[in-house]
Amino acid sequence: VQLSVYHNRRWDNDYLTVKQLIEEGKLGDVKMYEAHFDRYRPAVRDRWRENEGPGSGALYDLGSHLIDQALHLFGMPEFVQADVFGQRDHARTDDYFHVVLGYGSLRVILHSSAIVPSNGPRFQVHGTEASYIKYGIDGQEDMLRAGKKPVDDTWGADHPEHYGKLTTGEGETTEIETLHGSYVTYYQKIADSLLRGEELPVSAEEARDVVKVIEAVFESSKEKRAVYFN
Repeated sequence: VQLSVYHNRRWDNDYLTVKQLIEEGKLGDVKMYEAHFDRYRPAVRDRWRENEGPGSGALYDLGSHLIDQALHLFGMPEFVQADVFGQRDHARTDDYFHVVLGYGSLRVILHSSAIVPSNGPRFQVHGTEASYIKYGIDGQEDMLRAGKKPVDDTWGADHPEHYGKLTTGEGETTEIETLHGSYVTYYQKIADSLLRGEELPVSAEEARDVVKVIEAVFESSKEKRAVYFN
């Protein structure tokens, strides 16, 4: 029996682009990686995500994806330091988090708030050779809500006005066309695993590590200290 977890945002168009730039060495030695998942939802609604209970709140909902992306790139951190709480009036669970993952000289910053009327960059990645700044969020969820299906090569495409910019240490800036997002790839890899014995797209162990980091984030926020991993 195979067990996999649907961490679909490994196949967001913005994250795929960040991953490729890092793997190709376009940024040099990465020293800071910052990812935001901000929204503007100032009113608390009566739904499971916003009611107190196991797995509710922004950290498990949105943070799990940001953490999975970071672990997929950099592995388990040495430590985590975090601030997590309910920022909105009458909040019943967490709707804000600011998480710092420590990896030697690299710092990974993961952030979310429900009170952001105007979003800043989705990704900021800075290395010894260049920086990459990206606005806008992958549109596959909006496409699915609109009833569209991934039947041609327009699926997962980014709006050109949201293409990120790569700026070198010498000040030269280049617009980087965003790779296409593809949630379909997850299901293709599931089929490859079941039919041909290939690796799962997201293993149970990888999902477990995300939960391990989330638990450390809550501990860090509650105790106001850095939490180190063995």
